Amino acid sequence: MSEAFALRSVAFSGRGGQGVRTAGRILGRAAFVSGFWVQDFPVYGTERRGAPVTSYVRFSSEPIQERGTPAWVNLLVKLDATVPYGGRAGLVVVNSSSHISGSKTCDMRSLGSGFMYPTGSSRFRMTGSWRTLRPVVDESRCKSCFLCYVACPEAVISLDGDERPIIDYDNCKGCLICKQVCPFSAIGVEVESS
Repeated sequence: MSEAFALRSVAFSGRGGQGVRTAGRILGRAAFVSGFWVQDFPVYGTERRGAPVTSYVRFSSEPIQERGTPAWVNLLVKLDATVPYGGRAGLVVVNSSSHISGSKTCDMRSLGSGFMYPTGSSRFRMTGSWRTLRPVVDESRCKSCFLCYVACPEAVISLDGDERPIIDYDNCKGCLICKQVCPFSAIGVEVESS
């Protein structure tokens, strides 16, 4: 990194089970891998599904001297509109199907087809034939951590009733990010046959 980058802070707010902690870890790790100084930390009370959770991420090109919960964040992502957030934020993104008073909304579908596809766009293009390497889940090593499910950029990994990954090979491009993020080496690789 050649030029200085001012301190940025992001907060994810929601309920236990929505991926608030995971979102913070993913953003923090991405910033770290990109060469930034990073802090990421969740704040929650009772560790249970449905309980309010907030995850904070700070990143900068310089060492971060600030500690504790930020009073102000550049970006707040609210995964659940009903969870109150005690701090202040520059930009707020809310996961809600209803209009929030005083907010600006944009339905990405109104931009028209061909402009932007949502995550998992390979489903629109049937990209499975592009693959040269096939990720294969070793059921005996899988611990149902579902990191592969979270990390898949094309959303072609789903979870069965036991939270085991199922790969949609019709749409999997074979990027092997799932293999890279698996902490248990439960995803192997097979060469595709023609």
